[in-house]
Amino acid sequence: FEVLKATNLTAADELQHYVTRTTALSTTNLQCAFSFPQLLVLAYVGFSKSTSLALILMPLVFGIVLCVSPLVPNDLALSRSAASLVIVMFFAGLCARHSLLSRCSFFSEQSFETALNVAVQASRKADSILNHKLKNNMADAVGDIDMFIEDVEKVGNVNPQLVVQLKQAGASLRRGMKSCRHRQVYLQLAANDYKLSLQPVHLQKFAMELTTGRHVRLFAEDVLVLIDPVLCELIVDNLISNAFVHGHPNDPDVEFRAMLRPMLTAEENRRHNNNAPGERLFSGTSDPIVLDGNDPRSSLQRMRLTLLVSNAKNPARPEVTEDYVKDVVSGKAVKGPSTSAMSDHIGLQHSFMAADTLGMTLSLNQRAQRVTAKLEGDVIMTHAGTAVRQSAEADLQAWPENLKIYCIDDSAPARRLLFHNLTKWAATPNVRTYGQNEGEAARFIKDTVNDADIVILDQHLEY
Repeated sequence: FEVLKATNLTAADELQHYVTRTTALSTTNLQCAFSFPQLLVLAYVGFSKSTSLALILMPLVFGIVLCVSPLVPNDLALSRSAASLVIVMFFAGLCARHSLLSRCSFFSEQSFETALNVAVQASRKADSILNHKLKNNMADAVGDIDMFIEDVEKVGNVNPQLVVQLKQAGASLRRGMKSCRHRQVYLQLAANDYKLSLQPVHLQKFAMELTTGRHVRLFAEDVLVLIDPVLCELIVDNLISNAFVHGHPNDPDVEFRAMLRPMLTAEENRRHNNNAPGERLFSGTSDPIVLDGNDPRSSLQRMRLTLLVSNAKNPARPEVTEDYVKDVVSGKAVKGPSTSAMSDHIGLQHSFMAADTLGMTLSLNQRAQRVTAKLEGDVIMTHAGTAVRQSAEADLQAWPENLKIYCIDDSAPARRLLFHNLTKWAATPNVRTYGQNEGEAARFIKDTVNDADIVILDQHLEY
């Protein structure tokens, strides 16, 4: 270059101009190309304080550097600065579009979640109202059936089969009422949030209530045990229902057995029966009971409870195997030709869920032509209920006669049922019912303040 400059100054200036411009052009093009991935990242992130500042500073700094650089021609500096500005504005538009779409998606999700929460809350309220109405309607129906049966039995000239059928209908309605009353328990069970509530339960009475109104052979021991009656009832009731629904179509031959057998030796039972105050005692599947020395459960015995429900097999249904039961519980069971298209086996699934919550084992198997469901677990046999029954009987004998009992209810069947049962069982003719209209509510308040001995009120009056 120095030799060329000494011999031909014009050629040297042209060469220097060419080299400088070519180098500046390549460098600026490389810088513009390098900014593309950076701008793509900013466009994907969307608008924020940092991205907005970056979109402003990138063309500004790039243009200033080009303008003050002595090696970059002015026309090239201006053209590349303008190109950089155009590129940044294009990506700023993409960034704005991405931000707008993100905001729209966010607002849509938020609106959907809000609408879903509102719908869930409304559904729960409607479900609670429906549950309450259904329970009341069933209670009214049971009351009317009971009063009708009582009246026709007094007459005596009635077909006995008709009375039996009405009693079966009443028993079914009572089971439905109990299910409605336990709605919250079922919700907690499905949410895996149920807490066991062990209570002294008379095993024979418990079994009779479950089989009333059903053609079931019953064998139950006359003992008191500590169990959770709600979950045990849910399981056994479902097993008996399944025995009728899925058993032999002509004669299901359903049998229910409730049996106890000792789990400890005599010496171990004696040691448990002499627990010192504060000693921990096994109590089935619940938390350990701490005895204080005066607890009526001081005389307790650990036992193994077995509840068996068996029925004659339906020849049209598949054989009950271990794999079949696992498929049913998991919801994978294949529906056969005799299976209802609407059946989802959810009753059996919830039975196994309730058994797990109880800490008991539930099994279903088939031997020959009989299908047997077995619920088994450790329980505590107690004598605490004996004193309670004796105290209740003494209280009933001491019940005063001719009490003035005033009742208000907006349901006509409920008023009839209250009047019928209170007159019969409370041994008093002084029963008054109110609630036919709002005017009777004011009269009810006035009468009860003046001379009522017992007042019974409906919790949810509709006026």
